[in-house]
Formats: sequence, C-alpha cells, structure tokens
Amino acid sequence: IDSRGDWVIEPVFAAARTFSEGLALVRRGETWGYIDTTGTWQFDVNYDQAYSFSEGLARVSRGGAWGFIDMAGDEVIRPSHERADDFSEGRAVVMTGGQWGYVDAEGRMVLAAQYERAHSFQHGLAYVVLDGRGGYIDATGGFVWRQSR
Repeated sequence: IDSRGDWVIEPVFAAARTFSEGLALVRRGETWGYIDTTGTWQFDVNYDQAYSFSEGLARVSRGGAWGFIDMAGDEVIRPSHERADDFSEGRAVVMTGGQWGYVDAEGRMVLAAQYERAHSFQHGLAYVVLDGRGGYIDATGGFVWRQSR
C-alpha cells in the first residue's frame, strides 16, 4: 500500500518479503520469485532458500550449500559454501570448511576462511574471532584492535 493506504500491488501472493533494491521475494502458489515495485514478476527462484538483495546480490541455497544470484536471477557465485551472509561493503561472510572468510562479488575468497566467527563489514571494519580472541579487522584482514589474552 502507499502512504494513503491505497493498494499499489494487489494482495495476490501467498507470502511476501520486504522490498530491497527494488525487488521483493514473493510466493505465488508453490513458486517463489522476485517482483519489482509495480508487482511485475521478474524471475522464478529455483533454490531451496532465497533472501533479499544487498549490493545487487541475493544469497540463495540449494542442497544446504550457499551462493549468490544477481538482480536478473543469474547465478554469479555457485552454491558451494556451508553458510553465507549478505554482502556489505563489497564482501560477504561465508563459511567454508567449518571456518568463516570473506568473498567478493565475483566469488573470489578475499580473506581466507580462518575465523571461528565473523561478521559483516560496517564502516570499514568487521568483528571476527581468531584463535579464541575477538577483534576488529580492516578490509585487508589486519587487526586494528584485538582482545588481549
């Protein structure tokens, strides 16, 4: 609805998530897909799970493995990670081999999967835990602050 309470997109979907970057994930019958802000169906989602777009990419999973699609629905990072989070500041946190690392928008591992925990970058820093000690890293993976032992 708009700010006056008038329908912008009629309630024809069985489920809907909020709009992000001009697209919203919706379910029509048993089919999930993304619509634009006019309600026009853009593409089907052929994954077990899908999320909202962030920095032009949405995380998706198939068979328990996570990857990313672009805003045309094309797979740009094949599902190969154990877990994943949304893109932030050009990187996404992914779990590979039981540890967390960071990939860029092309799927290249830019910070090795070595962290016991890792969070998204915000304001140029990300909180991670390495060898049982938490701290903040910069985009190069260097610690700018780390807990003392």
